Amino acid sequence: MILRESPISSLSPHTATTTSTLTTPLCSSFPLLTPTAADVAFHDWCQRYRIAISPSVHLITTNQSVAGRGVFSVQTIQEGELICSIPHACVFYPDNAATCFPETHERLKESLSRKQQQQQQQQQQPTTIKWIQKLWQRLLLRSSNTIDDNFNSNDDEDLWNLELAEYALAACHQNHPWAEWIAQWQRDDPMHRLVCDGVAPHDVTVLEQTAENMHQIVPALDPLALQAALSLRLARYARHASWVRPHQQQQQQLQQQHSKTNALNTTNHHQQQPPPQHHDPELARMYSLVSSRALALDDHGNTGVVPFHDMINHSSRPNLQVVMRHETMEIYCTRDVDAGQELFLQYTQEGVAMDEIKALWTYIQWGIPTPNSEISTTTTTTTKTQA
Repeated sequence: MILRESPISSLSPHTATTTSTLTTPLCSSFPLLTPTAADVAFHDWCQRYRIAISPSVHLITTNQSVAGRGVFSVQTIQEGELICSIPHACVFYPDNAATCFPETHERLKESLSRKQQQQQQQQQQPTTIKWIQKLWQRLLLRSSNTIDDNFNSNDDEDLWNLELAEYALAACHQNHPWAEWIAQWQRDDPMHRLVCDGVAPHDVTVLEQTAENMHQIVPALDPLALQAALSLRLARYARHASWVRPHQQQQQQLQQQHSKTNALNTTNHHQQQPPPQHHDPELARMYSLVSSRALALDDHGNTGVVPFHDMINHSSRPNLQVVMRHETMEIYCTRDVDAGQELFLQYTQEGVAMDEIKALWTYIQWGIPTPNSEISTTTTTTTKTQA
């Protein structure tokens, strides 16, 4: 996917000619499929910026969705039918956003220098707690993954999460056309709450309780492994946030010093305490939202969030497929779908089993657990949300 168009601000919005009803269900046989005002507002926004959505589908907030909100067929859809066409100019990704928000772009460029400096220091001073390292490596031995990028700190991938988060905040603060869409981003799950609440990666009490609660939902996942994964993810967020927000560099140093202090306390049989935590709730919330919505746009490191695509849930039995064109991103139906059915994109690569490691990171990244039946199998269970 080659993204060369000007960003969305270059598109002249046009007046919507049709709107969805709020008083009657879109699908008469399914009374619960009635869009909310927010659902209708999203479709109106898409139409203003030339995102072409088929009248056969609609975003609907309903308990009928696997995630409480999703895209449904409101009439029969035929195999091969075009569901949506999104102009590249509407895609929210760093190159597009940098043109709209030059001040944010310049500030993020400075963060790369901080990143390089801190990475050099981290080569000499590992920041991950020893017991987490040992637990995670032991877990890898049980997994089909011989190398786990999530453990080996894929720094570049996590930096784009924060880049997009900063650009999204800039869009909201400046009332950019993207802001109305960004305001519709939702997430509510244990990992999101940990990030938003500013829980420290070494807050053992909170992490133990959260991991146990998540284990009750997915018994196949070990609570200690969940706790380790949660801690790793929170530690990585704190580290990368210190690159993007200069005032958080001191916090990273405090975290490192606290790890050393806790190591001494453990030796002397004192109880470990969580370190002091600087927390930027606005950045944390947006980081978590972006993490659950972004996707790789090509094989060259372009990552972003795509309007409408980000509202579609995912399944191991998808009925939609994405096709990249020169000027648009298109979504097609891959089989006949009856009215009233939810539409899904591909969840994992075809033929790739969902092992314990993938299940753990799926749970944490997207917020919706992988069912027990999906782990180490390729079953038909539906999972995850980005809506």
